[in-house]
Amino acid sequence: MRALVTGATGCVGRNIVDELLRNNWDVIVIHRKTSNIDRLKGLKIELKEVDLHDLDSVLSVVPENLDAIFHAAGNVSHWHLEAEEQWKDNVLATRNLIHSAKIHKVKRFIFTSTGATFQYADKPLAEINLIKSDYIRTKLLAELEVRKGISLGVDAVIIRPAIVIGK
Repeated sequence: MRALVTGATGCVGRNIVDELLRNNWDVIVIHRKTSNIDRLKGLKIELKEVDLHDLDSVLSVVPENLDAIFHAAGNVSHWHLEAEEQWKDNVLATRNLIHSAKIHKVKRFIFTSTGATFQYADKPLAEINLIKSDYIRTKLLAELEVRKGISLGVDAVIIRPAIVIGK
């Protein structure tokens, strides 16, 4: 089994990597050029640098016929000043990964969202755009990107953890 993981420098992504390794998966971790990957050193993983905002960059790091992409990366900032960057990190990155999953025939796409989207999940796009929290809005818009991928044949799952504490 072979998986690609985003967000491995964070709590959720790192725990996904540990669990995959414990179950003898081959793991590719993609990361930004600016990521601190010190906590990943010494692990039996393949590290690849990527710009998730750039489709060509994403397409270049996703191999054909992966068993899974675990997309746990995300911008969790609650500062409104970072809204544009948060949209790129949460929505555009998810769009690019879903597109790549479709092109490269990835068997399963697992997207880590947030429990904060529950109450808004069935709202029309016009109402979603009125949500004041950039974080909640962009995670919900990212979920819509995953749903679009599902409608195009991507086998995908959306996970909405409410609170993440430790493993």
